[in-house]
Amino acid sequence: MAKHLGPLLERHRRSIEVLRERIEARDGVIFFDVSDMDLEGYNKFIPYLLHPESVYSVSVSASALRAKFRWGRTRGIRRRPIGTWLHLRKNLARRASARVGYLLRARRSAPCA
Repeated sequence: MAKHLGPLLERHRRSIEVLRERIEARDGVIFFDVSDMDLEGYNKFIPYLLHPESVYSVSVSASALRAKFRWGRTRGIRRRPIGTWLHLRKNLARRASARVGYLLRARRSAPCA
């Protein structure tokens, strides 16, 4: 087990640094796009570690097989940003769907290796 711990910790530290650079936080919401990075499987609590004042997170990520739009909510904070969760989700989905659609179209048109 010890031989696996080193690489896992290094990947975790790298995820923290990448998210620290990529996150945009405003009005209690964390936004980030790591679709151009190899970060599938990052710890979903890292954004809240970096921005504990935030309530929601919205992210776009990608792997070799799929693009993913994810939104989440922390249970530890009672304060909510302006608007309801459903209203926020609907508005943010429009913003992220353009990016996810672009990734899917790019993958479909890419030559097979």
